[in-house]
Amino acid sequence: MRLAAGINVLKKEILDSRLIHSRFKGIGILKREDAVNYGAVGPVARASGVSMDTRKDNPYAAYNKIKWEMIVEDEGDVFARVKVRFLEILESISIIQQCLKKMPRGLIDVKIKCVPQGEGIGLAEAPDGESFHYVRSYGTNSPIRHKIRSASYMNLPAVPAALAANSVSDAGIILASMDPCCSCAER
Repeated sequence: MRLAAGINVLKKEILDSRLIHSRFKGIGILKREDAVNYGAVGPVARASGVSMDTRKDNPYAAYNKIKWEMIVEDEGDVFARVKVRFLEILESISIIQQCLKKMPRGLIDVKIKCVPQGEGIGLAEAPDGESFHYVRSYGTNSPIRHKIRSASYMNLPAVPAALAANSVSDAGIILASMDPCCSCAER
């Protein structure tokens, strides 16, 4: 509870700040159409009005057993991306609290002796968006192939659209608001 209270104080200080509004609002706009066309995911897409979240679209783990809201903003600017992330922090705290209340008692023990033979895919919503995994195995204790497509890999192509029609001095803030992870996107 103290964490949520602290985040709420920080959220109010940042999201209600006239200075932040003047610096973040209206810059780095990624239009909804561009977010869809470039395949943006996660908070970058949701800040551009795209209602897409792997936890809702393809529920896994306990996401279909708890109540939570997908945070979506329509403005598509740096401020919308910051706002989505702050509100998602609070939503994540609520998700964790609900999961802790509903967690069954007893030991948590998963012992994987081997990865079954075959191939499979998996999706998960990482903090920066959808993470896609492909795994192939011959039935040993380690896969022979494991490919990961990170959210940064999906969001980087949208950066030029967000940078267009902005000044060079805004480029750093715009890029940072897209939350790129170069090591995740490097192929």
